[in-house]
Amino acid sequence: MIDYEALLNEARQKIAALNTNTQFSLKDLFLGVQWESFSGGERREFGRRFKYAVNKGEIPNTRWSGKAQNGTNMYTKHI
Repeated sequence: MIDYEALLNEARQKIAALNTNTQFSLKDLFLGVQWESFSGGERREFGRRFKYAVNKGEIPNTRWSGKAQNGTNMYTKHI
């Protein structure tokens, strides 16, 4: 079972290391084997939780910036 709260904390740390105005997807944060080890349902659930946390202001300096052409949610680190 995936610990979504731990993943959110890991995402916060990785976002903190990004340069200002960097656009990213969740797949960009969890490269390679780690992201691919999640099932499709787990990736979707984490995506929903991450977007909710961004919209509630729980992910510092991050905003939703729309969808990529492939339908992936994109985010931007600001400040």
